[in-house]
Amino acid sequence: MAKKFSKNVEVCLLKDIDTLGKKGDIKRVKMGYFANFLLPQKLAILAAKKVKAEKTKLELKKKKKKEDYLQGLSAFVENLPLTLTLLQRANKKGKLYSDIKEQDIIRLLKADDFVAKIDMGRERIDRLGSFQINILFKNKKKKKIKLVIKEKK
Repeated sequence: MAKKFSKNVEVCLLKDIDTLGKKGDIKRVKMGYFANFLLPQKLAILAAKKVKAEKTKLELKKKKKKEDYLQGLSAFVENLPLTLTLLQRANKKGKLYSDIKEQDIIRLLKADDFVAKIDMGRERIDRLGSFQINILFKNKKKKKIKLVIKEKK
């Protein structure tokens, strides 16, 4: 009896393919599909053991990086003070020369990587005083803090 060859091969995708998967995925496809379409258009290569091992290593590295980011984010949220003070120039009536914007608060926190959105309420922050703001972090946690605007001399 003649030995049958497998009609399916494992390939590693070099580009995103809507009907098949994303770049880096390892998929089983028919040999003809690989030989006649994927290979000539440089969309995939045969997935050798070395490629599979490298993909696994990259996935572990990505997972570790994400875990480190989430740990850093959690530590940042825990250590965030309940009151932030911002020094701004204002006129004699206490009106600021420039409104406080979301980016000003993010810059004050030094948290570009962690903050998803800052909700400052409906009123504009355009005068000296205290304001309640909500910070939404990228891990979906929220924290209310008090923003105190003082005059810069």
